[in-house]
Amino acid sequence: MIRPPMSLAIPTYEYHGKSRSYLERLFKTIYNQTFQDFSICVSDQSANDDVYDLCKEYKGTFDINYIRNMQRENPTENINDSLRYAQGDIVKVICMDDQFYKNESLEIIKESLDNDIYNWLFCGVIHFDEIQKQYTWSLSPSWNNQLLDGSNTLGGPTAIAYKKDCEQLFDGNLRMLVDLEMYYRMEKLHGMPMMIQDVLVASSISPEGAYWKIYNDTVRYNAMLTEEIAYCKEKHNAQ
Repeated sequence: MIRPPMSLAIPTYEYHGKSRSYLERLFKTIYNQTFQDFSICVSDQSANDDVYDLCKEYKGTFDINYIRNMQRENPTENINDSLRYAQGDIVKVICMDDQFYKNESLEIIKESLDNDIYNWLFCGVIHFDEIQKQYTWSLSPSWNNQLLDGSNTLGGPTAIAYKKDCEQLFDGNLRMLVDLEMYYRMEKLHGMPMMIQDVLVASSISPEGAYWKIYNDTVRYNAMLTEEIAYCKEKHNAQ
């Protein structure tokens, strides 16, 4: 099988009945990209057909591979399935409720990884407040050596892209440190990532997001974080 130059991996779920509107917003920013030689892989945990129907409507616009994910308990495994089926030379993760911020985002990512120096990268992220309907704080990625302690100076999965041959899946046992633990493994196996300071993606901030309730429940959040830090350090024999 001939790989496309790039694949976009998009995990989806019902999102309280708003999956169609969020995914269509993302599709519009994909349509506006200056680089268009890619396939799209959608792994869908929805019980309804909203995402499926939208993907059918866009079949004539994009090369879309739709997978119905019958396992609906673990969002991490839904992300992993979108990665497994994304077969491009470069894989770009983008969450359903996020957007590409610049029309040149995919072109910049493609050109950045078309070399033998870096196997993966992070880009700058700006956050979009879904209540106020406005862009808010941005994050320029920088590496730190305290990833397994929960220090995130890099951004969420929407900030990364990598060469398919270097793929590392997310640990399905994790929620709070699911991205940082994967970044830790990637660096050990494939070296430091490229850091693109330009903002290329916009990440959604919404009270309906998958982890909003956890982030805003301090007791629950701290308990989960403590447990996951211990798990990660034991897994990697780290101090």
